[in-house]
Amino acid sequence: MTTIASSSNVSLRSGQAFAGLAGGLRRLIAWPFEVAKARADLAMLGGLSDYELHDIGLSRQDLRNATALPLDKDPTQFLAQTVRDNQATVVGKPL
Repeated sequence: MTTIASSSNVSLRSGQAFAGLAGGLRRLIAWPFEVAKARADLAMLGGLSDYELHDIGLSRQDLRNATALPLDKDPTQFLAQTVRDNQATVVGKPL
């Protein structure tokens, strides 16, 4: 009985290791495509006029800052936080 329990534990751990390896491999393969999509999104934002960028709470400098991020960082999160920060600054200013 002890051998069966040990055997099933080893099998379970092997399955978990394989699942973890498969997930890591999937992320590794998907990474270049995610980077390309993020850069395409930044290029699309770069094509907007200054007025349109201002309308969504961004500036050209915000886009430049996003392009300076390392490739493994998602610029979407950075830009979303920048918009929140910009809105908080505008809300805090007296008219």
